Amino acid sequence: MKCYASVDVFAEGRKENPHPKMPAYQNTSWQTCVYGLNDLNEMVIQPISENAAIRTEGSIDDFQELFVNPANDDVCEYELSLLKEIMTNYEIDGITLDRVRFVGLGSDFSPVTKRKWEQYIGREHNWPQDIYCFREKDGKQELQYGELFGEFLTFRAGLISSFIERVRRLVDAQQKKIEFWDYTGSWYPLYYQVGANWASTNYEAVEYPWVDAKKYRKTGYAEQLDGLMSGFYYPQVTEQEAEEANQLAYWYSVEGSGRMANQVTMNAVPVVGSLFLAQFQDKLDAMTKAVKMCFQTSSGCMLFDLSYLVENDWWRYISLNN
Repeated sequence: MKCYASVDVFAEGRKENPHPKMPAYQNTSWQTCVYGLNDLNEMVIQPISENAAIRTEGSIDDFQELFVNPANDDVCEYELSLLKEIMTNYEIDGITLDRVRFVGLGSDFSPVTKRKWEQYIGREHNWPQDIYCFREKDGKQELQYGELFGEFLTFRAGLISSFIERVRRLVDAQQKKIEFWDYTGSWYPLYYQVGANWASTNYEAVEYPWVDAKKYRKTGYAEQLDGLMSGFYYPQVTEQEAEEANQLAYWYSVEGSGRMANQVTMNAVPVVGSLFLAQFQDKLDAMTKAVKMCFQTSSGCMLFDLSYLVENDWWRYISLNN
């Protein structure tokens, strides 16, 4: 049996049950700053720990986790030091990273990121409205993309891929062989929102019409990894089931997730399909089908998590002999 250390990288605290020793509270300037609308429908930028309500775009977290800013050099140095400590002091076979990303489109809009962004773009501009803003349409708030929206997506993806490359070099510098894995969601057409381009550098992201596809391609980091765990987090197992359930696309299924992940990584790295077992609690036979589908469409199956098997005695439903 191999032992892999799993690390939530840029999540460094919780809003619920906060503790002063949480890194995001010890270093408040590290916190990611989110951009959105307050209760008065005014556009504001505020630290993620701020209690005032804010409506942001493209978030896949509920802000209870306090993310720190990947554009902050001090943050990246701290995270790399933790990874080095783990790899140096513990007998592990590999290290698996999670949350190597931004919270959503709403981050990061801190002064640190603004300075780096203006160096990248080479000029000042109307910040942040030239990236995007909100407008009212038919009584609802909707996103309006600015002229620099696509370039900002590429900038953020470049920050994440640069961090991944630094981790790769750190792993390779160890005296013992350590595998480097990453964990992401499988929903690549939405992943521009969090800035992590886990695709191959040979893949042109046709899913993102706002970016220069050739430039964005350079931010792909699949080739830096030894393996990718991809969340196939859908209750429908087959693409046909997703269609029958009126899901938005074929990749809203375990089978479709495998097809999407293989398409964008282009076999540059082994992909292991990951299942959220609680999604099958009302249809346990589908759990068995989903496990088998992971093996059919990817290099294995990761179960999130084993506590569900123990608490509910679901072991028989993950057997490939069923």
